[in-house]
Amino acid sequence: QRGQTGLVAPIERRQGGKRSDGHDGSSGKSCYFTVQPPAFGSRRPKPMPQAPVYAVDVAVVSEYLPDDSSPNAGRHAFAYHVTLTNTGTVAARLLRRHWIITDGSGHVEEVRGDGVVGQQPLLAPGEQYRYTSGAILGTPVGSMRGSYRMLAADGHPFDAVIPVFTLAMPQALN
Repeated sequence: QRGQTGLVAPIERRQGGKRSDGHDGSSGKSCYFTVQPPAFGSRRPKPMPQAPVYAVDVAVVSEYLPDDSSPNAGRHAFAYHVTLTNTGTVAARLLRRHWIITDGSGHVEEVRGDGVVGQQPLLAPGEQYRYTSGAILGTPVGSMRGSYRMLAADGHPFDAVIPVFTLAMPQALN
């Protein structure tokens, strides 16, 4: 009979011709028991290599800039503070940006360019990069969204999504 491990061995005989299970073995039949695989102590199989993870999270907080705005002239200035966090397993460099800016009347403007605020930061896994930039809208309310084109240290390109966020003059949405 085979055990669950598939390894079997005869029961050993002890002093006086008796087996370890107390029988004298006079039936003439072979008797088997399950053998556990040998313990390897601290030697463990090497883990399988994990596939690299390419991920950069983007968080944005916006603010209205009243000192730089002229509402009567249709000029509404906003700052946005961006935090990028490399949540992947591979370092990655921000190469390009792509913004989609929509004002309150539905007018859409797309902006593309290299880096952010003149930089192309390299983020190690777990590292953050923060910067502040701005936008001028003709309406007191709008939104922005987009993506950053990233290049991982191993040569793999990927996009980090910039989730939609609102640009709003205080009291404009109440």
